[in-house]
Amino acid sequence: GTRGWAVACGTGAHVRRGMSALDVGLEGLLHGSQKLLASISDEGGLPPIVHSYAQIDADARARTSSSASFAADAHTNNFLATHGIDSAAIDPNMFELSATGGGLEDAAAPDVWDGDVEKLLQAEQQFVLVQAVQHAKHLVRHDFDATYWSAFASNWQLQKPKLIEQICAPPPPPVMPPVQSAAAAVTGVSDPLSRIRSARHTAYARVFDEILSGRAGSSGDLYDRLARAASGLEGGSVLDGAAAKLHASWQLLSVMSASAAELRRPGGRIAELRASEQAYQSRDPSLRLSLLRGALRHLGAQQLNALMRDVSDARVDAQLGGQKGTEYVSAAMLRLERPMQPSAPAAEAGVTVVQLPQTADVQPLWPLVYWCVRSGDFPAALRTVELAPTEVPCKKLVSLLRLRAAHAMNSATSDDAMKTAILDARDEYWQQNIGHEPLQLLYAVLAAPEPSKQLKELLPTRPLTIEDWLWFQLSMVGAMLVAPQVTSRESKGDALSALQKKLADEYGEAFFAKVPLVYFSVLLHLQQFETAVAYLYGTGVWAMEALHFGLALQHEGMLACGSARYADGPLLDSSAPEAPRLLLEAMLERSLPEWVKEEPAGALKYVWLLRAPPQAKEALISTLLLSAGQASALLQRITFIPEQSKRRLLTHAAVALKAQGLPTQAAKLLFEAEQYDGLAQLLLEELSSRLLQGGASPEEAARAKQLRTDAAAFFAQWASKAPAEAQQHGGDLQRLLAIADFLEYAAGWRVSQAQPSGIGAGALEAMLRALSEPPLSTLLPSRMTQVEETQASFRHDLKAEVQRVVPLLIEAAVETLHSKYVLLKRARSVGGYGGNELQQLRAQAEAVVAFAGLSLWIVAEELGQMQLTTTTSQRIASWLADMA
Repeated sequence: GTRGWAVACGTGAHVRRGMSALDVGLEGLLHGSQKLLASISDEGGLPPIVHSYAQIDADARARTSSSASFAADAHTNNFLATHGIDSAAIDPNMFELSATGGGLEDAAAPDVWDGDVEKLLQAEQQFVLVQAVQHAKHLVRHDFDATYWSAFASNWQLQKPKLIEQICAPPPPPVMPPVQSAAAAVTGVSDPLSRIRSARHTAYARVFDEILSGRAGSSGDLYDRLARAASGLEGGSVLDGAAAKLHASWQLLSVMSASAAELRRPGGRIAELRASEQAYQSRDPSLRLSLLRGALRHLGAQQLNALMRDVSDARVDAQLGGQKGTEYVSAAMLRLERPMQPSAPAAEAGVTVVQLPQTADVQPLWPLVYWCVRSGDFPAALRTVELAPTEVPCKKLVSLLRLRAAHAMNSATSDDAMKTAILDARDEYWQQNIGHEPLQLLYAVLAAPEPSKQLKELLPTRPLTIEDWLWFQLSMVGAMLVAPQVTSRESKGDALSALQKKLADEYGEAFFAKVPLVYFSVLLHLQQFETAVAYLYGTGVWAMEALHFGLALQHEGMLACGSARYADGPLLDSSAPEAPRLLLEAMLERSLPEWVKEEPAGALKYVWLLRAPPQAKEALISTLLLSAGQASALLQRITFIPEQSKRRLLTHAAVALKAQGLPTQAAKLLFEAEQYDGLAQLLLEELSSRLLQGGASPEEAARAKQLRTDAAAFFAQWASKAPAEAQQHGGDLQRLLAIADFLEYAAGWRVSQAQPSGIGAGALEAMLRALSEPPLSTLLPSRMTQVEETQASFRHDLKAEVQRVVPLLIEAAVETLHSKYVLLKRARSVGGYGGNELQQLRAQAEAVVAFAGLSLWIVAEELGQMQLTTTTSQRIASWLADMA
């Protein structure tokens, strides 16, 4: 017993580690154990415990009620909750807590262990469970945070281009209060607050509208106007971000287009280019060289503007002064890059220096010439070389520079002279073994002696931009296009094609994934217009920009296009890799549906800008309008579509609407197109179907009556405007209208017979008169001798739409004759049944029945609904028998 007690005490002390320390120390516990052992040893055994079953039961109930009656107050629960402990899960017997005065009696009271090991283990288990729950909560919170921020980062990458475009886009122009002019109302200037298009796209649309309306001649070339639209209406503010890149791309195309104007428009014509006059030939060497020189001129202008900005930002150090000329700006830039040199010759041996007029310092010659050439100002570079105090050794290079300066000043220079000068400069380069880096760079860009040379080798200390790379590569390509390099191995294509392949192989779309507008600009510089537009459209966020670039390029004769239209798939037809073609029509078909729903007339202008046959444009317009449910837009005044094309569009849309079960809308389009014969046929079919339906609801009956009214009004207008055409093509419609009117009279007669006050004999006289006059008199015989003639006319002259309703006419006609017969029979007091009028009515009825018996069965197999029903036949037989 002593050993068991000691073990139990040791186990309890071990289990309760981490909880509050017991008041009894280890020495006190040992002393107490020794006293207990001595007491047990003296007495020799424990005293017996005598309890009856009733006492044990009462004691258990008392302890249970004491435990159940324990209830922690609010302060206790709050205290436990702040430490992450669930008070409902704790056994109240494990702690001696009392709630007096609204708080704990003694929060620091020591734990008194009662010797129950099971309770201690249960408390420890509850503590571990609480810690596990807290750890699980921490893990859940951490996983949620990680998932949330990961999704946020992914969405941010998708939304960032759109946000950047919105931030960089120029604000829309202020809306002015003046009343819109009549011309603007006709042309349909787009609303800046468009749901589909941005303010920049709306400005583009106004430029295209000027082209269609013929008001574009006084506003500069198309690219220049679109560049101003991309930069906003003011055009003079400083641009940055996407707006600046788009503005620069339009300006690049403007310069390239002007450089090749004579080749694109022979004779200097400024009128709109016809698609069949001067188709774009991307492989033409002269055109490629002219466009390339335009791109270099644009890069030079960009560099000169950058130099001017740098010099303006550091006026004191640049010491530009009031001199004008690129050479002075270049000298100012050199002052910013290196210390000013004294008037004496440069300290460096072998470095030629020059002193510009009205300046106090000297500058190294070839770096100064480089900046002039880099800025695209060859005359300034030549003026700088001519200021050299001694004759420079590179005479061939100077001769080539002189030719380039003459060409830049529009002086007459032959291609042969330029080729000879380039070849001589290459020979000079290899003979003199040029080691000076600026001079090597000039040889590279003017004569391209080493096409594989890299710009970073020649300018190792200067930070280079994509524009620098383009200028360097295009300059060498320009020299090689004039004087191709002789290679030992066979190569496909010219130097420009090789550069295009180099860009695709070494860089490609992936290299410019984060800057799509930069890659688009690079492709434009390399004259890959089709690839550039297809790539920009594929980025998604710039799809509308690509559409405007494509339309402008094709309009100016700088885009090769294919006519295929695919609902999906690539927009670049690469069946001939050396000359890809852009599927511009397919691009329009994919881009315009939403815009057509918002503003149909504005979207149709883009289609009509296409350089394509009218039939192709009409087919695309029909597809867009019908898919968007906007065929009614053709009823508007559209001035840019010729009248003949508009009529074809209306007719095609009407046919499609008719096939879709929309005859009313189709009829409106046919009437607007003045396709009266087609409209007459449409009305004929609709009237015939409505008459055969019969027994319709009041709403259907009202629509059928309105259809008859509209058809009658149309035929009257047609007959007054073109009587011969109406008589030739509208005869069946006139007959069907007469049948419809007669059937309506007959239906009214039947209704009146059920009423006390019938419509009287006057109505019957009108119906009989209608039967005796054209056109009904030509449909039904009035006597037996006319039956065969009427049958022949029925078979050969009447259209199926009229033949189908003849059974209804026969029944109504026989009923009318019988009704008149009955009235006459009742009214006659003399003459019996042998009166002449009664005999005529019976003879006419017999002729009608004879006509029906022969004619209807002849065409029954063809028309399907020609046979009289059994009930109708019985009624006709009854009426005829009554007239015997």
